[in-house]
Amino acid sequence: MFVPGVSVGEVRKGRVIPHHGLFSAYGNLFNNRVDLKQQDLRVNEFMRGREILIEDKTLKGWGALTVENCALGGIKASCGVCKNHYPKGLWLR
Repeated sequence: MFVPGVSVGEVRKGRVIPHHGLFSAYGNLFNNRVDLKQQDLRVNEFMRGREILIEDKTLKGWGALTVENCALGGIKASCGVCKNHYPKGLWLR
């Protein structure tokens, strides 16, 4: 049966991996969130599928990257590094 809504994620190896749709729909509501300005060069790096560095070394776990409060995609943060979880098919080339 199909239920309309946002796919939250899937379970892989006993862990929940959030889907991009969750970050896109609710990213600006996340407590773990990195908000960048549109002119920030890290936005371009993120859109190319690369990791980005952030100032907040205490941010850990799943979160959302927002650009001027508009959700862009998912990150997994640890020790000031945000691993990119933006879908490969959407990366800029």
